[in-house]
Amino acid sequence: MKRIIPLLLLFQTTLITPAYDINVNGIRYNFTSDNTVAVTYISLKNGRNEEYKGDMVIPASIDYEGKKYAVTSIGEYAFTRCSLLKSVTLPPSIVSIGQSAFSNCPALESIEIPEGVKEIGETFVICKNLKSIVLPSTVTKISLFIIWGSDRVEKIVCNAITPPTITIGDWAESVVKDIPDDYFFRQCALRVPKESVEAYKAAYGWNKFCDIGPYSPDEVFEPVEPKSTLPTPTLDPRAIEKDMSEFLKLPTGNPLKWTYDDYFIIQRAFTRMASSKTLIHEGTKIIFNKDAKASDLNMSEELFNFIKEASGEGYSVPEASK
Repeated sequence: MKRIIPLLLLFQTTLITPAYDINVNGIRYNFTSDNTVAVTYISLKNGRNEEYKGDMVIPASIDYEGKKYAVTSIGEYAFTRCSLLKSVTLPPSIVSIGQSAFSNCPALESIEIPEGVKEIGETFVICKNLKSIVLPSTVTKISLFIIWGSDRVEKIVCNAITPPTITIGDWAESVVKDIPDDYFFRQCALRVPKESVEAYKAAYGWNKFCDIGPYSPDEVFEPVEPKSTLPTPTLDPRAIEKDMSEFLKLPTGNPLKWTYDDYFIIQRAFTRMASSKTLIHEGTKIIFNKDAKASDLNMSEELFNFIKEASGEGYSVPEASK
């Protein structure tokens, strides 16, 4: 199956079910070893998570049944669609952050990644009010799509002396050949160690920032106006399923050029296809019905085929699933 991770994220996160091992003080964890745990997600209700909310502080360790466990990672989708989450304080014990851990958190405004974390993926996708991110000196790789759809970011502080490698990802290589000059990186400020400014200005990807300078804790940033109007998405997927009157069309298949509106169109398309049994999500497997037609879903052939490609070749849905 050809994986287009951000696309599948939009579909998968509406179907997340409980998968945690323990609940300590309202935070769910999975065991990752005999003495470590990872923060994990809560089941989504109507496409959102309202239990993780406000200003959360993740502890460095927890006690469970008389034993202490170190909290060393934030798992995949841990805070996905936490619509009321404003801030998260991460402990220094964290060494890894899973894919899409903070995606689609509309109230999240800022976050600081602790020292020790080395790689960061599509972590802050569609956090429409996110304003600042602080990356640790230990980071060596970040995804090109780290703030994809989060176009109100005012500044990114990267404490790494050597510019981290910016990765595109296998899933995007077919449509992303190079980072365009007008990519959204250029709209926010990049602040780095004083001795590394010139290195960042010359480094692939980082050189797309228009404003690169040394970090100063006293610097004040002007609010960033988003490049496009960002609508508030319908958080209840049932509202999308009921209405197929709107013709869905994706302007471009290049994710680097997608706006938040395009993101929402893709989400609606996935939901529409799922509700009509055009595709069925079973664990990590996508079953695509070959007999389905774009016209049946009031959807453009381009968008229909784009999702079909993202979901794999597929095969006819078994009779029992129809």
